[in-house]
Amino acid sequence: MLMYTHCLATDVPFNFKEEDMPRIRRWWCSRLMERFETEGEGKRFAHWTDQAGKLLAGNLKPIYRVKRGLSRDIPQHVLEAQKRKRSADEIVDVITAGRTDQRLKAVLTGEEPSKWLEKFNGDKRFQAPYYFRDEQQSATLYEHMSRLFDTSPTQHHGPSRIEFFLNVLYPEATICALAQVHNVDLDDAERLFLDGPGLHQSEVDDFMEGIGRQLKQEGNPPVKRQKLWK
Repeated sequence: MLMYTHCLATDVPFNFKEEDMPRIRRWWCSRLMERFETEGEGKRFAHWTDQAGKLLAGNLKPIYRVKRGLSRDIPQHVLEAQKRKRSADEIVDVITAGRTDQRLKAVLTGEEPSKWLEKFNGDKRFQAPYYFRDEQQSATLYEHMSRLFDTSPTQHHGPSRIEFFLNVLYPEATICALAQVHNVDLDDAERLFLDGPGLHQSEVDDFMEGIGRQLKQEGNPPVKRQKLWK
């Protein structure tokens, strides 16, 4: 909505695409923090102007809301989420560096069989697992897959390239990348792919605490703490 409003107000065309949205959100957040003024209603938050600049410059630790109040120490569930993102970034880097392109081109041209392609062609309702949760990672992968798809001869003529990417190219690329990163064979890499990156117990606890607070505000009974399977 903000981007459409910006284009209308400045009389420029809507020259952005869906895959640009993660960058646009980051840009808007930076603009809001950089340009926050102390005039008018902003005086209530005048202290935030200096803090925003320090946060953007990386000179100030963010404040986290934890069970006992506020803290500048990074909570365990945040550390686990950061660790998972770094691992996923490594997978994305392998793919975008072209280290899985040979396999993807072989699938696109029909030179090598693909179980994911067979499932996709056999059942249009089929949905492959998706390994990545970060929007920027998804946008980066989509750009790479689009370039590869557009520059390779392919036997795919389906109605939706996005569905083809999600259910065929993404699984193939992710499994190949997992095999390289973890130094395992493709069968073990496929098991890692199907298991997914997983969650730490601290992340589950944080989620359940948030649900508990919401239920309490609504006057509903609390939920029991969930334990992950070992």
